[in-house]
Amino acid sequence: MGKQVNTRRIANVTQLPEEAREVLAAAFQKKHLVPVEGFEA
Repeated sequence: MGKQVNTRRIANVTQLPEEAREVLAAAFQKKHLVPVEGFEA
């Protein structure tokens, strides 16, 4: 059998702000995100 690429568009994100697209891209790359509010170093 040949290779198959299965993709499904779940949303069109081009209308979202750049910051929101960056958060989505990081999440899809399985990066851990931490909110800045309330963060203490």
